[in-house]
Amino acid sequence: YNLQLDPSIRDWVVLPLLVIMISAGLLRTYLGQYLRAKSRKVDPIESRSRNVLQRAKRLATGGGGYLDATKWEARRRYYAGEASVGVAASEKGGYLREEADWAEESKARAEQSGDGLDAMNPMAAMEGMK
Repeated sequence: YNLQLDPSIRDWVVLPLLVIMISAGLLRTYLGQYLRAKSRKVDPIESRSRNVLQRAKRLATGGGGYLDATKWEARRRYYAGEASVGVAASEKGGYLREEADWAEESKARAEQSGDGLDAMNPMAAMEGMK
């Protein structure tokens, strides 16, 4: 059997449906982008501290049952900065202390860099003129 599409059906049904489907997809895409909430700029200090706390929290709960006792103990010592067997303790106090020091240094650099304006955002300099 040979099925052929009538040209009038093609012109008045299939092509308009094709145009409508493509238009609906584009409209849905651009409307979704327009209505989506603007993402706020995440502070790197806040992001890193949240990440460190989540990692330490996962470790405190026992590693989710995926870590054996020796690996769990090694990670606990790494975060706390304790000396493991045969290795001297670090003077900095471990990973958590390093992250806290990094956060303090970043805040000090931000305070020294200017009067709170975002250097990467040229519109931030216009805030006082509004």
